[in-house]
Amino acid sequence: MLLSMTGYGEARHQADGFSTSVELRTVNNRYFKLNGRLPDGYRHLESEIESQIKQVIRRGTVQLTIRLNRDPQPEDYTLNVTALESYYLQAEKLRTKLAKELNPVESVRLDSLLHLPGLILDQRDPSQRVEKEWPIVQKTLAEAVENLQAMRLREGQAMQRDLESNCNEIASHLQTVDERRGVISEVFRDRLLERVRQALEPHEVTISTEDLIREVAIFTERADISEEVVRLRSHLEQYHKTIQDQESSGRKLDFLTQEMYREINTIGSKANDVEIAQEVVEMKAVVEKMREMVQNLE
Repeated sequence: MLLSMTGYGEARHQADGFSTSVELRTVNNRYFKLNGRLPDGYRHLESEIESQIKQVIRRGTVQLTIRLNRDPQPEDYTLNVTALESYYLQAEKLRTKLAKELNPVESVRLDSLLHLPGLILDQRDPSQRVEKEWPIVQKTLAEAVENLQAMRLREGQAMQRDLESNCNEIASHLQTVDERRGVISEVFRDRLLERVRQALEPHEVTISTEDLIREVAIFTERADISEEVVRLRSHLEQYHKTIQDQESSGRKLDFLTQEMYREINTIGSKANDVEIAQEVVEMKAVVEKMREMVQNLE
């Protein structure tokens, strides 16, 4: 079961006078990294939030946003009577003074003072508020993680199908290489014999069969790719098994992809054959596509 490191999940919850929304976005990263935007008062819960997310997500950069909306309640705010009386007495004193020196001034109205600073007291206790809200936020977070995981699974399944198809394509090219491997020695022998004949014919000189066989044997040993073919087939088998594992194994697939590329590259450098070289180019192109995909697997 493969999981993509790229995904998105969200969840919302609304209760009496309170609503919350949680958004999660993930991108690929070799390690786990959490970047969170939390409401005021929730910073002390960051480690608990990270632990909850890490139970599901092992690798990747996670962008977390938690939003809260609270409807104000009558008991949340009270009037600072002491401050209001102080403002009123000072304003009346100033009004009386101005009335004596200038013209009479209307009495101070209390509602005209309410916009002054310090008159409204916020009675909400942040710690009690967070303690009451956290179970709902935690449940919403779990739902968002579940939705994120579902999307990552869908993308992982799509990549799994592509990777299996790519493995089959490489196996097809490898079969052509293996079949061609059996005739390389004969082709080289005929090519060598023709070149020697053309070179010695003007001089009426011949070369012994033993010398020709020895040269062909040296080339065959140097160009033997049987071990590379066997190892590449083994890597393909491991690849198929790893893809079918219950846990996503992006790192292991990345390693196998590198090993496959190394074997293909060695085949191309040792075979010294045009037809095999063409198959090698095709296999390298497929492996490059696989390498890009596995970089995005958990």
